[in-house]
Amino acid sequence: MQMKLWIVLIVVLASCNPVSPSVVPTNTLQSVSPAASATNPMTPIVVASLQDLRQAVNEITNAQPEQAQAKADVLYQTLAASKRIPVVFGQQVVFLYKGNAQSVTWQGVFNGWGDRPGITGGRIGQTDLWIAQTEMPPASRFEYKITLNDKEWILDPANCRVQGHRTQKSPETSYTLLLSRHIRTSD
Repeated sequence: MQMKLWIVLIVVLASCNPVSPSVVPTNTLQSVSPAASATNPMTPIVVASLQDLRQAVNEITNAQPEQAQAKADVLYQTLAASKRIPVVFGQQVVFLYKGNAQSVTWQGVFNGWGDRPGITGGRIGQTDLWIAQTEMPPASRFEYKITLNDKEWILDPANCRVQGHRTQKSPETSYTLLLSRHIRTSD
């Protein structure tokens, strides 16, 4: 069963095409005991609630650097493969970015594309995984990009929900964050 799940995750990661952006059910991830997750960093991490995500972040933060990076990789790959980045739990939204940077900020319609401070991320331990959490209104749709080092604006590499809308502040295609199962990118 575990081998089949990894094959499915690899196939999904390799084919990140825009999809109808309904929220992915949280029970689609394999259930793993906490003891197995602690001893084997390659075991998929279960994120069925905001508390699960916080626990996974704590485990990464408290792990030795090599093991922390391996756990961060598994967390990010698991969430990306199930098309759950950004991670949404009700009105709570958790953004993740994996890569080398001195600073990571999420900018979008929610802050006037940089007119006001964006959502500032924090590095998880000594890994290359960045995280930020915020609250968004229910039944919302937001376009956003990631700003690296306060100057480089990039598309979210883990979010396949592309919205082609262009604005003066965001002249290139941006990504859409949906907080309702009833809103689609064509709305």
